[in-house]
Amino acid sequence: ALGTIAVAQLVRSGRTLLDWIRPACGVALGLALSACQLIPQLRFSATSVRPKLDTAGAFEYSAEPRHLLTLVAPNILGGADHLRSRASSWIGGSLQWEVAGYLGMAAVGLAVVGAISLGRRNRLNIALGILSIFGFFVALGGRTPVGTLVFHVVPFADHFRVWARAEMFLSIA
Repeated sequence: ALGTIAVAQLVRSGRTLLDWIRPACGVALGLALSACQLIPQLRFSATSVRPKLDTAGAFEYSAEPRHLLTLVAPNILGGADHLRSRASSWIGGSLQWEVAGYLGMAAVGLAVVGAISLGRRNRLNIALGILSIFGFFVALGGRTPVGTLVFHVVPFADHFRVWARAEMFLSIA
């Protein structure tokens, strides 16, 4: 995403060839530095029992719509076993630690107030809104066309099993 934005800004600004060389060298240096870790990791992951998953295996721990309630109320589906006086077992189906994500009501409230105060034409507001929607739909995995599209189009998406963790995009936004 950052690379796409950088290229779009450089094209739009009409800069010279010298202005293109600096970001290109930065990308090349970043790839060279990460290659010493990523190449052995890629070879090691090929020895895993799940080097490539089918759609059923990949979407095994995607969030159900009811799991998204845990974004604002962490124990709404149970699972408060650390509080002995209010203990209740998890009734959310899949493994709680795989599908539950907590933002908090205060964070959600502040995000809504911030989005309203920035206005709907603010670029940052639009970008964060798109990131939130993307994270919401990808966390639902195969229950939406977005998750299925991401699974088939994004490289290495067929290597991951816990799609509910895409709620992180929503949390970041």
